[in-house]
Amino acid sequence: MESCASADGIKSCGLTPTGNIVRPALIQGVGSPNRVRFQMPGEAQLAEESDRLLDGLGPRFTDWWGYDPLPVDADLLPAIVPGYRKPFRLLPYGVNPKLTNDEMTTLKRLGRPLPCHFALGRNRKLQGLASAIVKLWEKCEIAKIAVKKGVQNTNSEMMAEELKWLTGGILLSRDREFIVLYRGKDFLPSAVSSALKKRRKHVIHVDKQRIDHSIAAGEDTKEPEDIKDRTIDSDSRDEFYSAKGQSLNLSSRSNEEAIKRTSIRLSMALEKKAKAEKLLLELENSETPQQPEIDKEGITEEERYMLRKVGLKMKPFLLLGRRGVFDGTIENMHLHWKYRELVKLICKEKDFEAVHEVAQILEAESGGILVAVERVSQGYAIVVYRGKNYRRPPCLRPSSLLNKKEAMKRSLEAQRRESLKLHVLKLTKDINDLKLKLAEDKKAHKVVSFNEVKEDMHEMESAVHPQSDSVIPSYCKEDLEVTGSTKESTANESKESISISREKGENMPSKVIHLSNRDRLMLRKQALKMKKRPVLAVGRSNIVTGVAKVIKAHFEKYPLAIVNVKGRAKGTSVQEVVFQLEQATGGVLVSQEPSKIILYRGWGAFDEPGHKGKKNARDVGNESAGRKGRSRHAVSPELIEAIRLECGLQCDQEQNKLPAEI
Repeated sequence: MESCASADGIKSCGLTPTGNIVRPALIQGVGSPNRVRFQMPGEAQLAEESDRLLDGLGPRFTDWWGYDPLPVDADLLPAIVPGYRKPFRLLPYGVNPKLTNDEMTTLKRLGRPLPCHFALGRNRKLQGLASAIVKLWEKCEIAKIAVKKGVQNTNSEMMAEELKWLTGGILLSRDREFIVLYRGKDFLPSAVSSALKKRRKHVIHVDKQRIDHSIAAGEDTKEPEDIKDRTIDSDSRDEFYSAKGQSLNLSSRSNEEAIKRTSIRLSMALEKKAKAEKLLLELENSETPQQPEIDKEGITEEERYMLRKVGLKMKPFLLLGRRGVFDGTIENMHLHWKYRELVKLICKEKDFEAVHEVAQILEAESGGILVAVERVSQGYAIVVYRGKNYRRPPCLRPSSLLNKKEAMKRSLEAQRRESLKLHVLKLTKDINDLKLKLAEDKKAHKVVSFNEVKEDMHEMESAVHPQSDSVIPSYCKEDLEVTGSTKESTANESKESISISREKGENMPSKVIHLSNRDRLMLRKQALKMKKRPVLAVGRSNIVTGVAKVIKAHFEKYPLAIVNVKGRAKGTSVQEVVFQLEQATGGVLVSQEPSKIILYRGWGAFDEPGHKGKKNARDVGNESAGRKGRSRHAVSPELIEAIRLECGLQCDQEQNKLPAEI
């Protein structure tokens, strides 16, 4: 025997021993207990899975009017959750955060047959519901909320805005009965988001400790107080000029890019203008206006005066629009002449010469007599007389003129040509202004570089004279009475001291290389001219260990490296990546481009034959380091001895010259 469904419609029919067809169970309809319907295939399994999804989210809504499972009663969830925050989100690299129209349509279609997960009757204070929705999103991408019936002052718009702000999801659909929310492409489960937060905090803490250690190590090797004061002053000046030079470089670069963009627009506008002029010329060539008749009927001055007076008083007229004169205009003139001798045409042109040219074309094409061209309130009135011997032509539309469509095309092309003329003039003016501004920026940059050289010379003089000025004058006076033997002894001592100072300089540890703006500019040009560039890039994980190894291997052959930082993790600044690469490779940042950075290994860039000056690696390091830190190192006593010796020799020469002059 078959097992049929009960009145409640929960049990399903099974297979009979004889193998008869299984009939679906009967279930009650929504809101109508007296009506039943057949259960759809797979509906029971779907209800069980949906019920399992809602386990642990909160108490169920018992007065539910729809199908199983019973949704969670959102009004019984806590209104305020202590410490609740919007969930942490991270968008995968290369993914568009916004939904396309096709994706939105697909998600809406998927959300329609879903059972409701929550039943809501409260407009505000929905933090408990928001936390439950976030938990549900870990299992299901779409959350469906039903608005309770019979509850007063329910506003689905306020509910949707509150939930969207608390969860950060995307609203798929909303009406007075249902609210459907999508979790978004950047949604992360709670375990993943907490792990990412901990990792990010750890990386920031390690970087901060590294910076603190480097600062502490720099404080241990401080110089004396008098040199420190001069160092601070020189550093402030260097920072000022370097910042000013960088701003000028950025402004000049932006001006060059603006000139390039405007030049491209100008070339495109010129191409469009040439195309419009060519098409307009073709249309004008296709039009072959008739020449005025030589032997033509004439009228006296009295007749012209009366015809002009009558024609201007006429109420019917023809209006010449933007198409100008075409075959339909001549046809309308002949239709007017069927009932009257005169025809009045109103032209909206502002130039009198253009209006007179139009009147001559009308006279030649129609075969009439031009009576007058007068200024009226509506524009210009053209009065044409048909003549005493007028005969209607067999073809009212002359084939020598353009038709209505071609006349409209001619008008559009003429309008386009005029607008392009103005556009070309404006772009040309913009390019000239930008070139003038670029020249001013280059001039200002030269002034800044000259000031830098001047400040460097002043720093060198201030580093030498404070210790030697008080000694050299007295020494020069004493040397006027010194014999030749003392000269030789001092010379030998100075040579020994200079050799000792050289040995000390060679054995001294290398300092951190500081590049001036001029060096950075030259290195940047050299790097951008590299033909074979290896592909060096920082990935989304921000792990620079592998990239650092490749850069070190690259630095063994080449002095410069270009690293792409466009694909770094979201929220990571370029300065953090640069700091990590400098610490890992020992290189120096030369330039920061929009999507890449240029690193310099510290030596060998100026040894290339194409470079002017051919400086060696040590000279480059000493020169670039000396521009910012010349005043940081004290003047050695050996250098002072050499200066004294030189001054003494000069004083002796002056002493030898004095007796000769006497």
